[in-house]
Amino acid sequence: MGHENDAVVTISGDKLTIADLIAASRHEVRCRITKDKSVLDKVDASVNFLAQQLEKGTPIYGINTGFGGSADTRTSQTIDLQKALVQLLQTGILLPSDVGMHDGGDSEAIASLNRHSLPRSAVRGAMLGRCNSLLRGHSAVRREVIETLMHMLNLDLIPVVPLRGSISASGDLMPLAYIAGAIEGNPGIHVSCPAKDGRKILPSNEALQYAGIAPLTLGPKEGLGIANGTIVSGTVAMLGFHETQYLALLAQALTGMCTEAMRGTIDNHHPFIATVRPHSGQIEAAENITRFFRGSRLATSHLSGAKTNGLAQDRYALRTASQWMGPYLEDLQLAAQQLETELNSTTDNPLIDVKNGHVHHGGNFQATSVTSATEKTRLSLQMLGKLMFAQSSELINPMMNGDLPPNLSFDDPSLSFTFKGIDINMAAYMSELGFLANPVSSHVQSAEMNNQAINSLALISARYTLDAVEIVSMMAASHLYACCQALDLQAMHDQLTERIRSATEKTMRGLFQSLLDGNELDAIVSIAFEAIARGLKEAKSKDIQQQSAAAADSTIAPLFAVFSKVDKSDEAKGKLFTSIAVWKEQCSKLVADSIVYTRRLFTSGASAITRVYLSHGSKKLYEFVRDDLRVPLHKGLVEHPTADRPSPEGIQVAANSRYIIGKQVSVIYQALRSGRIHNVLVESLL
Repeated sequence: MGHENDAVVTISGDKLTIADLIAASRHEVRCRITKDKSVLDKVDASVNFLAQQLEKGTPIYGINTGFGGSADTRTSQTIDLQKALVQLLQTGILLPSDVGMHDGGDSEAIASLNRHSLPRSAVRGAMLGRCNSLLRGHSAVRREVIETLMHMLNLDLIPVVPLRGSISASGDLMPLAYIAGAIEGNPGIHVSCPAKDGRKILPSNEALQYAGIAPLTLGPKEGLGIANGTIVSGTVAMLGFHETQYLALLAQALTGMCTEAMRGTIDNHHPFIATVRPHSGQIEAAENITRFFRGSRLATSHLSGAKTNGLAQDRYALRTASQWMGPYLEDLQLAAQQLETELNSTTDNPLIDVKNGHVHHGGNFQATSVTSATEKTRLSLQMLGKLMFAQSSELINPMMNGDLPPNLSFDDPSLSFTFKGIDINMAAYMSELGFLANPVSSHVQSAEMNNQAINSLALISARYTLDAVEIVSMMAASHLYACCQALDLQAMHDQLTERIRSATEKTMRGLFQSLLDGNELDAIVSIAFEAIARGLKEAKSKDIQQQSAAAADSTIAPLFAVFSKVDKSDEAKGKLFTSIAVWKEQCSKLVADSIVYTRRLFTSGASAITRVYLSHGSKKLYEFVRDDLRVPLHKGLVEHPTADRPSPEGIQVAANSRYIIGKQVSVIYQALRSGRIHNVLVESLL
């Protein structure tokens, strides 16, 4: 039912939320069982009802019959039958390292394998969710069993559960059987326990003794009641979904940042556009991105009459972002509903209906709702990742990124290719993500004597969704790093532009003041400045000296054209034409000097200058990266750890502050995965 106070999650069978489960699984918030007598009485009533049915000799599946395709057998040894059930299910593969065995005898081949156990957070969530379902009173599992599981959860005694082996047909039988084995004190089941120096893994009988918990003998339906549920796949799905929600928000924020970094238009997401195509997801994304933009000095607006150069409209990755993301925001909303409904459902078989005096044999353990939710989530991740990839590629590609330098390099492009590697990484991430987006549900195999001929594969799908979360988080971290770099470079471009404008006016007035009147001077200053700007853009793949010379060259033809038309004597025109050669030399120098000055300026205080230009949203994320994470503007080759000399402009980075590019992206990635960015991200969109 959520948090009855700030530190406790209380379960009652019908009010648990995804947020509650995340709080308990990831953040280890304490949990408790409701004290509501009506809830607890239902639990007791189901146990008593089952006992009465057994006294009558009523055949009930899994309690006095065999299991699955072997349900044609009968037995009166109900306690041993539950032991037989968990025995047949405890078949998963674990490595010595999974169960704390590090005796040094493992071969390198074994020692280097990835873990074969579920994350501890997933098992924590499964323990909480299974208790919540058992409290509904349809499973004939004693309060004592539920209380023991909750006690272990609060003591952080978490069973080691195999990663693979569940088809999520009759629920996640195999993984949950390991949890059942832990409360039995089965020495073949291991438990991760808190210790002074971290954690230690003990056989479950030793773990229970260590914690002062008595092992339990499972009652007539308690092995089946614990194992027959969808909560393991559901928990893994919710862990992935939780991160996906933030990645969906981050994709919207990054669309805003990238639009600013590309000097795109805020009109892409104007309310009118969404109103006339009123899909709720598109409207939500457009509203979020529009709020993000407020206060920007970099983004433009056609509707306000702002002058635009180049493309009349932004390319698809920016212009259609809300239409691209919108349908998948709607899918995520449905996925949330499916997962939360599953979290508060009875996913057992058979089901005890005490009120009407029936035992129902059905299939609530078929976890297809979880599969449906995970496949929507994973496809949403693929679409978000594709959007980030397209935006990032446009941002880095010099043929598409406008005034930005090639590869977002701060220094001369002949020896600096800063973000080219990130562009390649993004392609690799996108390829893997595209593979992961394929549905798992289309790969069902018949199982268990053909009894489980259809099965949901929910846990497999949920695991691949977590893999997709990992990939998209890498893409988002890379894109966020690139956006911050591009915003710095755009601010630097504006500073450079103003310095060149001022130097151009001063130089031209000094050179031509005696030859032209005021209006003529104003005209040639404007013409020369525009020509310099064009020349710099066209020569942006050249180093400072070549780029400056090209910018100066670009002014010659326009000046000749103007001087040819001025109403002056031949002698005056001759002096004007002669002065062009002097101007060209001075222009090349003033441009080069301006570039050097601006680069030096940005090595000492880039973030203070840049943030003045930024929108509300970009400023929040930019300051988080630059100030909180201390990931600075990348200054080019001088940042490389083995660089041993300053740049031609005299820029140098201290040896203890030089890092490889991947290290900086990794810092951002960790902030995404840990949740450290979450509050700032939400604030950026408010």
